[in-house]
Amino acid sequence: MGFLRRLGFVLLVLISGRLAVCAENSASELPVVMANDNRIAAGQLKDGVLELELDLRQGRWYPEDETGQYRDVYAFAEQRRGPQSSGPLIRVPQGTQIRASIHNALPVAAKIFGLHRHPGDAKDALTLAPDETRQVQFVAGEAGTYLYWATTTDKSGKFGKDPENLLSGAFVIDAPGNKMDDRIFVIGIWSKGTTPADFEEIESINGRSWPYTERLTLKLGETVHWRVINASASAHAMHLHGFFFTAAATSARKLQLVISDNPGKIPLYKLEVNDPLKPAEGDEKKTVSLLGPPIVLTRGEAAEIEVKNQSSNPTVIHWHGIELENYFDGVDGWTGAGGQTTPPIPPGTSFVARMTPPRAGTFIYHTHWHDSVQLRNGVYGPLIVLEPGQKYDPEHDQTFVFSIGKYEPFGFLLLVNGSPQPSPVELHTATRYRLRLINITSNSVDLRVRLNNQGAPAKWKVVAKDGADLPAAQLKSCDAEMGIAVGETYDVEYQSDGAGQADMVVWDPIFYPPVTMRLQFLDVKAEVR
Repeated sequence: MGFLRRLGFVLLVLISGRLAVCAENSASELPVVMANDNRIAAGQLKDGVLELELDLRQGRWYPEDETGQYRDVYAFAEQRRGPQSSGPLIRVPQGTQIRASIHNALPVAAKIFGLHRHPGDAKDALTLAPDETRQVQFVAGEAGTYLYWATTTDKSGKFGKDPENLLSGAFVIDAPGNKMDDRIFVIGIWSKGTTPADFEEIESINGRSWPYTERLTLKLGETVHWRVINASASAHAMHLHGFFFTAAATSARKLQLVISDNPGKIPLYKLEVNDPLKPAEGDEKKTVSLLGPPIVLTRGEAAEIEVKNQSSNPTVIHWHGIELENYFDGVDGWTGAGGQTTPPIPPGTSFVARMTPPRAGTFIYHTHWHDSVQLRNGVYGPLIVLEPGQKYDPEHDQTFVFSIGKYEPFGFLLLVNGSPQPSPVELHTATRYRLRLINITSNSVDLRVRLNNQGAPAKWKVVAKDGADLPAAQLKSCDAEMGIAVGETYDVEYQSDGAGQADMVVWDPIFYPPVTMRLQFLDVKAEVR
């Protein structure tokens, strides 16, 4: 699923290919770049004025712990204190006057962005020669979450690469009366090289990479406020992975997800769901698709899903977005605790995932084997959780899965429900439909979806996101167009009062031609006559 493997006990990040080599020893020992949990604001705030002194320095960054591997980097620091990743937190009330002194202790010139009134001109920068100090004064500006950063390669508007790509920090302006009971998480990526042979990448949150990231413990029902800042050059989609909790033993509904080879054909895999509550289909009705069949569960009902691997390759299945015991989350060798971590599922074996979904909504199951071949050959599908007593009713409930797959004879294409040219869906006028939209592409972080009715922009109502119903105050009719990041799901309600054709157009702004999913609305009254 793109770069991000899992987010937490509640929060953590994958290192792309764990640290393998150390940076060469510096001529003199460098100060350690300390991980910054962004709990303590920098500077001295008095009588509405923040006095702030910042340095740009060289340092030695240990993304795991100080006995592990390291990289020599550039980093921000408060003067007379050590360098940090992310940089020192600037946090002030709205209307604060900021007086900042910035010293460049690097051997190269640096250009600093973001030390100005916010919001402001993103190109507004302060340039410092080596060993130069500059003073700036400005009013903080409007309440919000912002970023300051620096480059030594004059890449205005872009984040650079080794060793400068950790030169960034959070800048938060609080509205009057803000409780400041939130947490701030800054995503960073250290990278080096431009070819597959020499490319390295280390991802971090607040200066640490998984499994050395901070552990967060929350209480059931507690509301938390996170400010997540992406200080890297890559777009990110993030979601929570498994949890640690205990649950009473109960009888469970049993299902089976069977994964097998599709020899000599595309897709390379075929998926089948065996559900005792559903009549088994005859072989003549079974089709092989670049989309697995839906798995439908019920909120509060215990379920055991046996993942049976009859293919010739190992795999593992992640239950995306569901709160379930960490061991069953589906990231082999990572999720779990102590000596019991999620195992891979070798050919000819099974793994039983146990869960009791705590909420109804739209989720995803998908391979987490980190093998693009599996993800691009249909080893995924919709995971739908219903309220008790509710039935999955395709007459009022339509699911649309957006993915990337190798579609013969055209190669890799953007797909809707497993096809680059999906068959039209017949719906009825004067009927309210729940449209479940799922992005399980490999890394399309800004997939776009738009619905036109009779060639004109339509309106719909967004009712849920990532398996959570939206608050009543947010349930408003809006233009039927949105961006959906990889791993996101949205539920929208739509009703056509007139017969005719509506087109759901799906496209990636960077890759692949668009796909049109045609919705043909039939007049209910005409059918009755």
